[in-house]
Amino acid sequence: MNFFLLDNKFLNGALIVNPDAPIDGYKFLRGELDLDAPIHFSKNMGKKKYDAIHGGDVGVQLFHNRLFEAFKSENVTGYHAIPALINLKEGVLEDYSCLVIAGRASGIDDYKGEIVRKGPFVAGGQPDYFKKGIYFDETTWDGSDIFLLDGKLFIAVTPKVKGIIEKLRMTNIDLKGIEEEEIPVTTLGLRRPELLEYYRKQIDKMEGR
Repeated sequence: MNFFLLDNKFLNGALIVNPDAPIDGYKFLRGELDLDAPIHFSKNMGKKKYDAIHGGDVGVQLFHNRLFEAFKSENVTGYHAIPALINLKEGVLEDYSCLVIAGRASGIDDYKGEIVRKGPFVAGGQPDYFKKGIYFDETTWDGSDIFLLDGKLFIAVTPKVKGIIEKLRMTNIDLKGIEEEEIPVTTLGLRRPELLEYYRKQIDKMEGR
């Protein structure tokens, strides 16, 4: 099956909010926190109210309730919605909820995927290298329409979810094929010297060194 990554598009001027009380975004997105609803937020920056609002942490994502209503009517699985209140100078937004994900898959293979070169982006600079694609053991997928990969915060969705989002014309949402995602090799190689060495050998081979 083709899977897609769901993320905030960070459109220019988009409203970004912060929770009024600190939230561990990693545990929150994974449903590991027991928080009272609704969750209160206040403006961080921006003012344009798109359908997706970033909650100030990679694991805190708010979406307009019309998306969750569509999820419910279409029997989308693998998620929970926690009501949110966004306090702004002009009033309180009550039309958004936070996404919490119950679906899971594992077995990411960081050795699989093409290494791509980009740049240099400035004169005299060095190029950057990325690994293209996220590959995982699909036998570990629990079948949910929305799920997280391993211990990471990659939000993966099925074509069904992608179709719902596109049909609703949801704004400020980025959907990308999971095999099109590009991640810096230096990021993947953090605290994993054997993986970084593997990438270096692949880069040397690619560059004819």
